[in-house]
Amino acid sequence: MEMFVCKPSALRLGEEPAANVNKYQKTDVFVATPYELRRLQVGASGSRLRFTPISLAEGLGTLARIPTIIEQVVAPRDSWISLKTLLQKAVTSKEAVRLAVIADLGEAFGDAIVLCSLLRIIKAHVARANIPVQISVLQRSYSSQIRDLLNLDLPEVQFISLPTHVDTIGQQDLVIDLSVNYPRADLPWIDGLLYGVGIEPNTVDPSEKRNHLLWTRITPVDREALALLRANDARPLVLIHWKASSPLRSMPNEVLKQVLEHVSATERFSVMVDMPLDFEIDGRVQDASLHAQSFAGLCRLVAYCDAIVTVDTATVHIADASDTPCLAIFTTQPPARFAAYYPNVKAINLTSQAIQGVFGAGTSSQRQAANTVWQNLSVQDVCDDLGDLVTRARPSRA
Repeated sequence: MEMFVCKPSALRLGEEPAANVNKYQKTDVFVATPYELRRLQVGASGSRLRFTPISLAEGLGTLARIPTIIEQVVAPRDSWISLKTLLQKAVTSKEAVRLAVIADLGEAFGDAIVLCSLLRIIKAHVARANIPVQISVLQRSYSSQIRDLLNLDLPEVQFISLPTHVDTIGQQDLVIDLSVNYPRADLPWIDGLLYGVGIEPNTVDPSEKRNHLLWTRITPVDREALALLRANDARPLVLIHWKASSPLRSMPNEVLKQVLEHVSATERFSVMVDMPLDFEIDGRVQDASLHAQSFAGLCRLVAYCDAIVTVDTATVHIADASDTPCLAIFTTQPPARFAAYYPNVKAINLTSQAIQGVFGAGTSSQRQAANTVWQNLSVQDVCDDLGDLVTRARPSRA
C-alpha cells in the first residue's frame, strides 16, 4: 500500500487548478490517501503538481510509525501485528500515545456509523490494555451532518479533514491507514476493519460490534410529532426505504410499486415511505418525508417504526442501532459481510455474479444486470418476512 504526498505545490479537493496552482508555497506538502489520488490528479490536470508515493506496509492495512522526515518512512513488512504490540512500542514518557487512523471509508452515512463502532472498540481495547491513547481520525470532510454525527457520538476523538499538511502526520506516534480498501474482504465488514487496525476479531464480543447512535434516541417532543403518523391506527408501522447511493442497490420504480401495493393491500401494516414517490400508488401509503429531511430525523423515524424494509444502505445500520426489526435486501454484497452481527436484521439475498462486489454506479451493463436481479424479488416473501419481524420482541442490550 502507498500513501501519496503532493509536492512541491498542492491543490485542495474541490478547488479549480487555475485558481490555486500558485496558492501554496513550494515548501508546503499535503498528504492525500490513494482513495483521493484520482480526484487530485483530475483537479491538477495541466498544472505542475507532482505526486510522490511513500511506500508503506503491504498487505492488510498499513501499520507504520511515521518519522518527521517523510522521505525516510519505512514500515514493518512482517505479517499482521497486534495493535497492543504497536502501541507498546510507541509508548514513551508522554502522557498518551498519539494514534491516528486514516479512515477514508467513503461518503455514505453508513460508513460513518460503522467507523464510530470501530473507534468505540479501539477505545475499549486500549483501555483494557492500560495504555493511554489519544485518537485522531483523518478523513475527508463530507457534509456537516456526518461531522455532527461523529462529533456527537465520539466527542473525545479528534477528527482532521484530508488533505492535511504532512506535519499533522509527523506529530503522531502511530498511524494506521485504512484508506485503500477493505483490509479483509473475506470477513464481515467490522471484523475486516478490526483486523486492519491490529485487533483480533474473535477477541471482541459480538455485542460490541453493533452500532450505537445518539440520534436514534427519541425525546418526548419527537415522539409527539411522530405519533401523528399512526393516526390511531393500531397496525404495525412499517417504513419502506428504497434508495441507496448506488443505483445497483436502489429498488427500481416498477419493483417498488409492486412492493408498496402488495404490502399495503394485505391491510396488516400501516405503510409509509421516507421520500416522495414519483408515481401513483394504489392503497394507503403515507409520505413521511417531512420527518426524514435530515439524517438525524431519519434516525428517529427508523427508531420509531415497528419495522423497516430497506435496500442495502445506511438504514440497515440505523435499524441495528435502534433495535428496529429490519428486512434488508442485498443485491451487490453478501448479507453476511455487512449485517453479520445485527440480530434484528433479516436478509433477502439477491446477489448475482454479474454485480457482486461492485461499488458505485457501475457500468451500463451492470445497471441493466441489476434491474434483472431486482425482478427476482418476491413481494410475497417480503410480506411473509415482515409478518415474522413485527411479532419479534426487539433485542435487548446489556
